[in-house]
Amino acid sequence: MILLPFTRPRTGLQITTDKFCVADLHPGFGKRALRGYREHPLPANLIRLSPVEPNISNMEQLVNILQSSFPGSARPQSVALCLPDLCARTTVFEFSSFPRNKKDCEALIRWRFQKDLNVSISNSRLSYRVYHPKRGTTPARASGLPIRILATAVREDIIESYEAACLQSGLIPVSIGLAGLAVFDFCRSAMEAALQARPQGSSMSREDTAFLYIADWGFSFFLFREGCPVYLRAKPFRQYLPSPLPPAISTTDSKDIAPSPPENPLADNQPSSLLNTDSSGEPQQPHTHHVLAATVVNEVLATLQFYFETMAPTELPQHALPLFLAGSPDPDTVFPLIEESLQREFPEGGPGQPWITPIPLLPENPALPKKGVAALTQWTSGALSTFATATMN
Repeated sequence: MILLPFTRPRTGLQITTDKFCVADLHPGFGKRALRGYREHPLPANLIRLSPVEPNISNMEQLVNILQSSFPGSARPQSVALCLPDLCARTTVFEFSSFPRNKKDCEALIRWRFQKDLNVSISNSRLSYRVYHPKRGTTPARASGLPIRILATAVREDIIESYEAACLQSGLIPVSIGLAGLAVFDFCRSAMEAALQARPQGSSMSREDTAFLYIADWGFSFFLFREGCPVYLRAKPFRQYLPSPLPPAISTTDSKDIAPSPPENPLADNQPSSLLNTDSSGEPQQPHTHHVLAATVVNEVLATLQFYFETMAPTELPQHALPLFLAGSPDPDTVFPLIEESLQREFPEGGPGQPWITPIPLLPENPALPKKGVAALTQWTSGALSTFATATMN
């Protein structure tokens, strides 16, 4: 959502639960490249992520921290502001037809928020994107497919508090984006290239694609069918994650975004192979990244099982569902652990047995185009989302 006309930002700024991230870009009007990236810690409880309550507990303290991190200059500095997904309500609506007039579109979406989710967004800023069936779909097939709208609403008081913190610090938030959505857009070309590069006769699904963005506050999960979003879920981590991966403080779940999935298949009374055991079989204190991976796997397994049981087309079990993994504080460590668990829980099987093919989005992945990922060398959750938001302008 573009807020006001200003100079094209050369800096991406993300404010999250325990830190704020800064991505500096090389100047120019061509393809944008990362010049530098840094993270600064924030005091505990200064930021409380929620889509319904104020996020900043002490405005003066946050402004002082931002001011000390951005040297003063004669003119304000424009930034692209990135916010965690938990600050907003994001969902997918289906329509058989959709009006062309922007005012009518917004009124219809606001009505659907109230009707479907029992949520009023009268005092919220609304952003949406229209998805039609992807190119290549036959006209007969396309005529039977709904138009899908990916809509995001952020309360005015929440977004205005972040804007105020920036303005009082000498920063002009030219644009504002959500971390998970920005990363998905940034990685889309790499995902398409990876799918096109699959071997001839591959059993990978051609209709369905899943995307998982892992952050320090939680994760965002997207499912696309024939180029259109059909399901998404943004969820905080409730389980305590030891430093340097603190939990999201928000108590807000995504139950107002998507239906609750079934009971977790890896409940507390079931062991996870991600937790270390000693020679006697007794569990040891797990490593931080093992805890993060186990937490993510538990939640994603429940989400995937909900999808397969309630929303997947009947032919999907005949094909592997590609699941792209992006972000996490330490993807080199966390992704292999997630891959191992997902492949064990959803192995390649026969009819009626769905399976998952995890595809890590990392620069060194040989399946990804080098040109598309060369601009960014750090693919951690903070660097990826902050840079992605800045390059949207």
